Amino acid sequence: MGFFEVYVMVCFCLVILHGDATAGKEWSSIGINYGRIGKNLPSPAESILLMKSLKIGKVKLYDSDSEVLNALANTGLSVVISVKNEEIPIVASSVLNADEWVKHNVLTHYPATKINTITVGNEILSDYNNQNRWLQLVPAMQNIYSSLVRWNLGKRIKVTTTVAMDALMFSSPPSSGQFRDDIAETVVKHMLKFLSNSKSFYFVNVYPYFAYSTNADKIPLNYTLFGEVKTPVEDGGLEYTDMLSAQLDANVAAMAKLGYPNVKIAISETGWPTAGDAGASVDLAATYNRRLVARMLANPPLGTPRRPRAFVPTYLFALFNEDNKPGPVIERNWGLLYPNGSELYHIDMTGKLDDSEFKSLKSVRPFPAQPVVTFPRPIHSSISRTFPRTGQSPPPYYSAAPISQPSAGYYPPNVPSSSPIPSILPYPPPSPMPLYSSPPPPPIVNFPPPCMPYPPSNPAPNIPPPTTPVITPPSPPSNPISPYPPNPPSTSPVYSLWCVAKPTVPNSVLQKAMDYACGAGADCQSVQPNGMCFMPNTVVAHASYAFNSYWQKNKRIGGTCDFGATAMLITMDPSYGECRFGLT
Repeated sequence: MGFFEVYVMVCFCLVILHGDATAGKEWSSIGINYGRIGKNLPSPAESILLMKSLKIGKVKLYDSDSEVLNALANTGLSVVISVKNEEIPIVASSVLNADEWVKHNVLTHYPATKINTITVGNEILSDYNNQNRWLQLVPAMQNIYSSLVRWNLGKRIKVTTTVAMDALMFSSPPSSGQFRDDIAETVVKHMLKFLSNSKSFYFVNVYPYFAYSTNADKIPLNYTLFGEVKTPVEDGGLEYTDMLSAQLDANVAAMAKLGYPNVKIAISETGWPTAGDAGASVDLAATYNRRLVARMLANPPLGTPRRPRAFVPTYLFALFNEDNKPGPVIERNWGLLYPNGSELYHIDMTGKLDDSEFKSLKSVRPFPAQPVVTFPRPIHSSISRTFPRTGQSPPPYYSAAPISQPSAGYYPPNVPSSSPIPSILPYPPPSPMPLYSSPPPPPIVNFPPPCMPYPPSNPAPNIPPPTTPVITPPSPPSNPISPYPPNPPSTSPVYSLWCVAKPTVPNSVLQKAMDYACGAGADCQSVQPNGMCFMPNTVVAHASYAFNSYWQKNKRIGGTCDFGATAMLITMDPSYGECRFGLT
């Protein structure tokens, strides 16, 4: 392990020790799902101000967008970021790829941005068009976790995935909760084992609205709105007065049947639409969300009949009405706010106000008219929330073809039952380590790390550590197959910068770029034999010194730190021993 990696790990250790006292507090507030599929939505910075004004304590993203994460820095908001569905095969194929994802999307922003959870995929187990990803889900989660452990973040940042209610084959009554046969043993059991061992949460998207809207003649409205219920639903000696608790306990029962009765549960999405379909209105949405907040923040926690007094972290769906979302009108009407930032109805995200204390809904600006457009019913439930998530078997428009069973050795459990935490793959492995014997995993994709100045192989013991533990996003990567976009320009204050070679560039390419720099006036005498910077005698070390020498001399007259996409800017002084990298 190089000096830079050791130094970063020490910094994270200090952050962890400092933050332990408040670690338990970051869950005890209501979160919001921050989607951004809209034409004229406020900027991320403006959106965060709106969240703060609503007294929202947590935010969940559907990606790991750098502009958003930069805007969330130093705001105090706890953040959930996501590995996108299409990234799962890459992350699952190699712990090296997972480590690059963590470097690019976590280390670049943490701890200034309070990332506390990474969700690997969104409703993957509801996507019948990409069943090949089902068996890649848990390996991807394990690889991300292994990378976090390597950086001493395994206890600070949880790893999970989001699951929809249609992962259950049965859900009513709650005690009948059972996962679908096509995923229970092959995927969910391994996922629960991982969540249990890593002390993470089972994230579930729960929508009483969908159950009510498709069964309004059978389900009392008050039962879905946390209202007064004259006759509670009885199930094995337990009484249920609201549908949300019943849906949560159906998941708890299903987990228990697979041998994991104590995995913690969190609500990754819930809400009520304000327009677009039967039962969707501003007053019902206001009632559901207001009472939901009050219930989930009750002190002491109310929990559910199966888990009384258990706190359930909750994320409302969603911050904005996203006017560019495809599908039926209802898809664009789940927000607390219009795209211009004004509220559809008043809500107290602290849970302290009673129903009677809210502003009259008559004072709320009426919902702007929208044309009704008919779309075919979507297949992927993460794209549309019109799927009736009542825990029944997949409807006819889903593919009925069963997922092919894995061949011997195809899905080996990575976690021994006696292990207190998921098994951690060695880093780096001595050779490529395919997780499966069939089919072959995708090839390893290498990405430039967010900040990796070249350190000496044996740094002098008396070198003082850098004084500014700031990690600067990389220059845009030149690799055209990289699935990770470059970070946008940081809004952070300007720091001292040095230009160094990217350690992932082949030596032959670096040598040509260094020859150019030396021929254009860079000081290359210091990297000659007997020079102050000759050791270590490697192309990347010599190129880093030459690149920095050229750029420091020419940056004020238009010189760039690029050299054919082989260089990057860093904020940590790469000097070592008697080799000093110039700074002008």
